[in-house]
Amino acid sequence: MKKIILVIISFFNLISVKSQSNNDCRYLMVITYLKSDSAIIQKVKNTFLGKKKNKVGLDFSVHKGIQFLDLSSFKLDSIECKPLLKYLGNEKKFNPYNSVFLEKLKLKSNTTYHLIFSEPIENYLVVEFCNYAPPEINRKIKFGLGLRILFRFDEFGIIDYVVSSRVAYN
Repeated sequence: MKKIILVIISFFNLISVKSQSNNDCRYLMVITYLKSDSAIIQKVKNTFLGKKKNKVGLDFSVHKGIQFLDLSSFKLDSIECKPLLKYLGNEKKFNPYNSVFLEKLKLKSNTTYHLIFSEPIENYLVVEFCNYAPPEINRKIKFGLGLRILFRFDEFGIIDYVVSSRVAYN
């Protein structure tokens, strides 16, 4: 009986680790995409006018907190949005948390650009660039600009669709 319980517990731990590593792979893929895609780099620089526009490439820090990022700024009819519709308005059901993986990345630099991740929803992931230090968990942003980017992954975990939208906090 003890062996059966041990096997069941081990199985659930394995599933948990596999799920976490899948999200971690998506985070890494998005970071690589953001550092290498010239169109996104230009959109970030255009969003934050006057913030080191002439510098080649894009340096940014990665916030360790996984936050709820609202999808209302995107035109969801332009993508296959059935999995995302249940995400709209679910801010109260989402509990922000710190990602151990993002904390270990140590992608912090002296820059004005900061990247915040949402939790992946099926094969979608939302990130936001901002030009202010992100708030701690459970604190609202009061003022500032942001550029939200929605990524869709194919069945192999490769990014196959990207759309962005500017947001402003008042």
